[in-house]
Amino acid sequence: MNKRIRWLDRCKGFATIMVVIGHIAVGYRDAGYYPDHIFTIHSMYYLTYAFHMPLFFILSGYSFALAYCREGRLKKDRVRIQIINLVYLYFFFSAVQWVFKWICSAFVNTNVSLLDLAMMPIKPMDPYWYLYVLIFFYLFILVLCRKNICDNKIILAGAIVVSTII
Repeated sequence: MNKRIRWLDRCKGFATIMVVIGHIAVGYRDAGYYPDHIFTIHSMYYLTYAFHMPLFFILSGYSFALAYCREGRLKKDRVRIQIINLVYLYFFFSAVQWVFKWICSAFVNTNVSLLDLAMMPIKPMDPYWYLYVLIFFYLFILVLCRKNICDNKIILAGAIVVSTII
């Protein structure tokens, strides 16, 4: 039976709300809305961006370990399926966003071009960079485990190096 871990769900929900608040603040700032409240908008932005993405990566790592590293071994087939799912989600939602931004170009802060669409495999659109990075982390862990390097300390050190490079 698949039991939910309530504190983990709550943390993910909280982090998601912080992402939404941060994106709203960025949108208002970039559009020049509410100039009289620019201090509040900047405060919201800096407060949320100070911790919400590190929190997401911590929660993702913990969730990864729960889902794919049971009984001391990596479930490689499940990781491969998840990588395929993440790639599909990344390209689908990036393309949908591109279409809507292209159609509504008069009403958005940043317009898109055909080059943006063509560059999706190597340059993620703003809100989907997280999925893009997550795909590479899953691939990184899969490659390490194929080489029989499944030691948590080595994976952590490698993840820090990859994070710094990215």
